Amino acid sequence: MKPLKTLPLSNIQAGQTVILVDILASRRSAQRLAELGLTPETPITVLQSMPGQPLLIRVRGSHLALDRAIADQLCVRVMDMKMMEAIGLPFHHHRRKKHRRRRHANQLIGKGARERLRRHWRRRLRIRKRS
Repeated sequence: MKPLKTLPLSNIQAGQTVILVDILASRRSAQRLAELGLTPETPITVLQSMPGQPLLIRVRGSHLALDRAIADQLCVRVMDMKMMEAIGLPFHHHRRKKHRRRRHANQLIGKGARERLRRHWRRRLRIRKRS
């Protein structure tokens, strides 16, 4: 069996789950990351990964935003479906809820009511109908 390839966390795409293998940061930074729950052999799910933006991850049920420079110092191993089942992690992707479209106010009222409102505001603002 060949050893699995490790990558920096900053190279992982959104939606992938990985396992933290090593922290290549200074002792102080590594201690702080450990306090936040980032210890070796911990599963990490990348929630958002956009260029120029901090990396949004889920670790031990908490959401963390990591700077790209810190994410470069974290070596991770990509998990496959078998590894996720063995650990007991769900392997379905989280879908964003679709937002309902807000309708324009004119679409919520009937045609007769709309015409009455127009007449009301014409009278109120003294706008005459062009002939």
